[in-house]
Amino acid sequence: MSHEWNIRPRGRSCTACSTPFADGQECVSALFEAANGYDRSDLCLPCWERRTDGGTPFSLWQGVFTAPGEARAKAEPLHRETAETLLRRLVALEDPANLNVVYVLAVMLERKRILVERDTKPHEGGGILRIYEHRPTGDTFIVLDPQLKLDEVGEVQRQVIELLSPGGFAGAGSAAPAAQPAPEVARGRPDFDLLLRGGQVVDGTGAPARPADVGIRYGRIVALGTIPAEATCETRLDVAGCLVTPGFIDTHSHSDAYLVVEPDAPSKIRQGVTTEVVGQCGCSAAPLLGAARHASDWFAHLQAAGLEDATADNFPWRSMAAYRHHLAANGHAPNVVALVGHNLLRAGVMGYAGRAATDDETREMARRLEQALDEGASGFSTGLIYVPGRFSAPEEIQALARAAAARKGIYATHMRSEGDRIEEALAEVLGIARTTGVRVQISHLKTAGKANWGKLEGVLGQINAARAAGCEVHADRYPYCVSATSLDSRLPGWAQADGNAAILARLRDPRSAARVVRELSAGTTPDSWEQVIIGGTTAPELARFRGATLAAIAREWRCTPPEAFVKFLVADQLHTDAFFASMSEENLRRIYSEPWVMVGSDASIRATTGPLSQDFPHPRTYGTFARFLRMALDGALSFGIEEAVRRLTLLPAQAFGLEGRGQLVEGAWADLAVLDPAALRETSTFADPHHYAEGFRCTLVNGQIAFNGRESQQRPGQWLVGRG
Repeated sequence: MSHEWNIRPRGRSCTACSTPFADGQECVSALFEAANGYDRSDLCLPCWERRTDGGTPFSLWQGVFTAPGEARAKAEPLHRETAETLLRRLVALEDPANLNVVYVLAVMLERKRILVERDTKPHEGGGILRIYEHRPTGDTFIVLDPQLKLDEVGEVQRQVIELLSPGGFAGAGSAAPAAQPAPEVARGRPDFDLLLRGGQVVDGTGAPARPADVGIRYGRIVALGTIPAEATCETRLDVAGCLVTPGFIDTHSHSDAYLVVEPDAPSKIRQGVTTEVVGQCGCSAAPLLGAARHASDWFAHLQAAGLEDATADNFPWRSMAAYRHHLAANGHAPNVVALVGHNLLRAGVMGYAGRAATDDETREMARRLEQALDEGASGFSTGLIYVPGRFSAPEEIQALARAAAARKGIYATHMRSEGDRIEEALAEVLGIARTTGVRVQISHLKTAGKANWGKLEGVLGQINAARAAGCEVHADRYPYCVSATSLDSRLPGWAQADGNAAILARLRDPRSAARVVRELSAGTTPDSWEQVIIGGTTAPELARFRGATLAAIAREWRCTPPEAFVKFLVADQLHTDAFFASMSEENLRRIYSEPWVMVGSDASIRATTGPLSQDFPHPRTYGTFARFLRMALDGALSFGIEEAVRRLTLLPAQAFGLEGRGQLVEGAWADLAVLDPAALRETSTFADPHHYAEGFRCTLVNGQIAFNGRESQQRPGQWLVGRG
């Protein structure tokens, strides 16, 4: 792009239909590459959703139009806009010599909440392009982040102070002289915003721990090593006796809607998690179109918070851009990487029909996936044991994978089988990777069921062969041998078609219910029901069964376990979650021995108080990262703490294409976890799950404290776009 520094104002009417925007109206802003830099289009939501051509945007986001008069009323007082005035002047000059100053000014204005970062893009010449929007006016700035080192930052700061001084700026022609700098600029700044002293750094690469201080400025690590005692800082953290690591990346999270209900994300932030990869197992927050609906637990929490009402067809967002905007408006503690759920795409195009998609329906799914990727999604996911994805043909998934690969997105999959037919299911996934070139993430890798434990070496062999042939394949796994999912996922496929109302009608019908019981009886052994444990329920009269096995419930109800299964689903309106004790501890350790296996909680945010403290979640919700690290520290894994940290940080950052994350190195974003290895332990149990892990002292997200004994409520998380 030849003119990256031009300012593009927000339009006052829709580019497509020319209808003037009303004050407070939501709109989509899109930037397109052009011969002279880039063009900007601002569209109303109906025109954006109907858009079928016009090229792929360089960047886009959803915002709210503010009428010019109100924008002026909301603007900062002039004496606080000195940095903004200078930024606009330097941008207008388009002088490459000013690029470092432009970046520092933009960061200053972002910290004052005058600018908001809307997107990031890699720059062909190195560094990262940051797309900022001016909160009061909607003006757009594209700023190159040159990833300055500590000595460079100091020099640029001196330039900024000089330029902000009276008479310091002489290149603006007839522009008014610069105003007196804000007091904090005139006095100069400390060397660091945050300084961590005395810790043992585990940098994420697998290298041995070493003593080092960490200096942070403008959200990034600018010094790492022995920092002079005379260095100054705004905030100092004494971390002696602690490990300082990159922030952890939860590679498999279901917090999509929960981030709206509890943006401080306590169960994750208190475990050192600084980034969540949401939209897993085919289930995502957006796009919410057609017949598509949120999962029942998401809907219940959003409805309780007054954000969603299906009867009135009222939802807080429809598109991925709108979901992204909704999160940004409220803030969120961790960074967010979002995938598009295939089940939501499919339901939006063809409802919950139990059949293969037509070619036209598949093309429409691919088009909607492409739009969501353009709006900031990082890939897509499937949940091929859930409706309606379980009815899809491999060709449907392949078409979506090809669309994702074209935009360098990732494909995460909960495969069609993790037990009896796992080799066949895995062959489908790896075949798609070979055919389309898409990067693949295999979700919660396991061989479920004792009869399948012996298949693990063959499964790992299939994956390693694909990797050796050039396929980019990774996997995640939680450090438990008990899984959790919806109880109704164990229904036969034919019984799950056409949505919840149709499923309940079948289960209430004596003939079809008897068929379900017969098929379950033929496909299971009596002992297997001892491993099915009731988790979350919604019907008050069923709450007493939380933690009970279906076998025990069947004995109380004087029926067979398959009959109890059907009765329970009907009584709880299909809203039951369950735990399944079907995995081997030895296999768990063997899976983790593969260097391409990461860690994912497969869990949503929870809290020990408030609306997210009332259910009965799997202990992995609160304990995944503490448990995994404890296993490494106690010698239960084939590697030590340094490699364990790599699995939580740099490896997932590389797999998901997250630049500047996952490693403690100068120039990287300051996502950090501080933990006391001696005190590290999980405290959540199946019987009493709502307890935070212990031993985590502090969590930093983008250079700001998100947790330091308690949540800071700063919510410094960013929306991240991963590209391979």
